[in-house]
Amino acid sequence: MHCGTQLGVVHEGGAAYTERLDQLDQRTSEIEERVDQLDRQQKIVQLDQEWEREQAEYWVKDKHGNAHPPSAAGAVFMCIFAIGGAIAFVSFAVLSGAPRSGVVFTLVGGLIFGLVGVITGIVQLGKVGRHQEAKRRYRQRREQLLKRD
Repeated sequence: MHCGTQLGVVHEGGAAYTERLDQLDQRTSEIEERVDQLDRQQKIVQLDQEWEREQAEYWVKDKHGNAHPPSAAGAVFMCIFAIGGAIAFVSFAVLSGAPRSGVVFTLVGGLIFGLVGVITGIVQLGKVGRHQEAKRRYRQRREQLLKRD
C-alpha cells in the first residue's frame, strides 16, 4: 500500500507490474461478464440447433416430398376427405346395382379408405399438438436465456 492506494502485482506474459486493486477488480468483473455473455450465447446457439433437429421429427411431407410443419387444417381436411370418400364408395356400392360380391368389395374398400384417412388425420393432429408443445418449450427456454443478457 502506497499513498493509501492498494496495489496488486500482475503477471502477464513475461512481464510483471503493479496495478491498483480496484482497477483489477473492475477488469475481473468485466471479464466475468463477457464470459457469462459468451456462455449464454453458446447455450442459445446450442438450443437453436437442438430445436432444428427436434422439429424435423414432427414435420410431414407433402406429395412433392417437401417437409413442413404439420397443420391442424391439413389434418382436418384429411379426415373430411376420407369420410367423404368413404361415403362416395358406399353410395356407389349401394346404388350401382352390381352383384352382391361387387357391392361387398366396394363397401369394404370404401370403409378401409375412410378408416385409413381418418386414422392418418388423427395421427397428424397428434403431431400438430406435440409440435406446438415442443415449440412452446423451445421458445420459453430461449426467452429465459435471452432475459439473462
